[in-house]
Amino acid sequence: MALNAVPGAVGAGSAVLGAAQFGLAALVSPLVSLGGDPFHGPRRDPINPPKPVG
Repeated sequence: MALNAVPGAVGAGSAVLGAAQFGLAALVSPLVSLGGDPFHGPRRDPINPPKPVG
């Protein structure tokens, strides 16, 4: 819809929208990592489970 508003500059509009998406992702991703990981341990692997000791 945004690109239909200016049919003569579709390429520039697409580039601006792509750059805006990239910039938003660059700003949001560090904020998401501030939440931390609720599970601080090794992940379980259902395909290759750990071998029992002994």
